[in-house]
Amino acid sequence: MAFSVLPEVGSFAIPFGLIAVLNKRAEQEGKQVSTALQMALLNCCITVGQQVCTMTLAAIEGQMSLAQALPVTFMVAAAAQAVGGVSALFLDDSVAEAEMGDEEQMRSGAQE
Repeated sequence: MAFSVLPEVGSFAIPFGLIAVLNKRAEQEGKQVSTALQMALLNCCITVGQQVCTMTLAAIEGQMSLAQALPVTFMVAAAAQAVGGVSALFLDDSVAEAEMGDEEQMRSGAQE
């Protein structure tokens, strides 16, 4: 049972990380951070993945037995998670660099 939950935990890390980056960026821009929007985005990320997994298993199970369909579904899920993880690496999440640039602009403005 514990091993069956590990991929789920790994897949939840990406949406939570994206929400954290969005919050930090909104905070830096002086915008209001909406908790309701955050919860809605996280809920969609979690439930959509579960529905896609269920529908994929049902589609594959139509072609073969359950014992054969489960490993195929796990391979499809692994490929989807790999694509999502690699795609997340290419997101612009340079919050620290933006803060440093703002601080340098403030310092140069104060010196003038």
